Amino acid sequence: MSFFLGFRRLFLAAALTVPMLTLPVAHAQIAIGIGISVHVAPPALPVYVQPPLPAPGYLWTPGYWSYGDAGYY
Repeated sequence: MSFFLGFRRLFLAAALTVPMLTLPVAHAQIAIGIGISVHVAPPALPVYVQPPLPAPGYLWTPGYWSYGDAGYY
């Protein structure tokens, strides 16, 4: 009798567990989208006139900008 009682409990546990394992699983879906669109072209690059050389043997080097005692120059 003990064998049949153990088998009955095992069968009952399997009968309750199998339907739960076959249920469809719901998946959460999240989507985030960011779009940036610019319809204006950037301004034209400025054209600077090169100053004359101060003396023969010197080279023209375009501007260096930095901070100083009087501010940004």
